[in-house]
Amino acid sequence: RAWAAGDGEVLVVLDMAVDAAMLRSGVAREMVNRFQKLRKKAGLEPTDPVELFYKVTSGELESIVRENAALMAETLGAVPLPDAARPSHALLYASEPQTVGTDGLQASFDAVLACPAVAFADAALVKACGGDADLAAKAKVWLASRDPAGLRAEAAPGALSVVIDSTKVTLTSGTDFFWSAGEAHVACTS
Repeated sequence: RAWAAGDGEVLVVLDMAVDAAMLRSGVAREMVNRFQKLRKKAGLEPTDPVELFYKVTSGELESIVRENAALMAETLGAVPLPDAARPSHALLYASEPQTVGTDGLQASFDAVLACPAVAFADAALVKACGGDADLAAKAKVWLASRDPAGLRAEAAPGALSVVIDSTKVTLTSGTDFFWSAGEAHVACTS
């Protein structure tokens, strides 16, 4: 479909057809809007640290988020991650079901806002624990239970040493563990 208008000297013709890329971009913008509204509903300030997650209940949001990552990062301050990337120990601020899109392209998801929490590189953590999976599980508990600011100060040189069950373990941030799910996601995809 096209639309045209003119005043005798100038003719303007617009292509009014909506293509798939426009629909997908519109869904991404709606998703951004839903996260912003949920953030406000949860009483969070713009400066509050928060991680964004989504759990798809219908539709194809993963590829839409990937295609529109720059827009989402610019507007939200971060790209929403699949809910599977959320550490199980992360404190939830809010979670709410959402539906975005139109008849041409519609998707439903649970929008989740969580406090940034330490995330783990499981294989690297087991390796740092000498191949002992039980020791690595205990290291996860130790890391997750620590005050984030204090833990950052201890790990400022990049690594920290801790004794767990009489075994000294050296853990390296950015390799064995990450300060957030977003940081872990970037490290795993780059």
